[in-house]
Amino acid sequence: MAVTQSKTREDLRKAIGRNLGKMITGTTSGSGSTTTAVDATLFGGDDEYIGSYIRITSGTYDGTTRRITDYTASTGTITFAAVSATVAGSTTYELWKDQFDPQVVDEFINHSIWEITGKYFDPEESLDVHLDKVNARWEIPSDLAMIQDV
Repeated sequence: MAVTQSKTREDLRKAIGRNLGKMITGTTSGSGSTTTAVDATLFGGDDEYIGSYIRITSGTYDGTTRRITDYTASTGTITFAAVSATVAGSTTYELWKDQFDPQVVDEFINHSIWEITGKYFDPEESLDVHLDKVNARWEIPSDLAMIQDV
């Protein structure tokens, strides 16, 4: 099994999207506007991505999700609901098919984390480390991965 402890939610979301075949990643090739992002390397014809979601994953709008309202293939212009300033060039993003809102995928990831918390790790008990009337502070040993109950 692959190690997942150091994965971010973005890493997990991308893995889910790629495994489902419903998400691609890209980088803007030029500066857009408050309602557009430009990527001249995208494939497909005009209106290919209408209804899909764009999740910006770097720059000023990191984490911002918008529904795509238009796509112009000749210029690589993706149009969506306005953000407050221009979307810069070299901004990374994810494009999700219209049935897969990345915000909902994030909620599924969060729910999975909540469900597994307290069930996955083997309980470890140490009687060497304890508190009493004299010792009111306790240094957490670095080899502990998680503390559930104290």
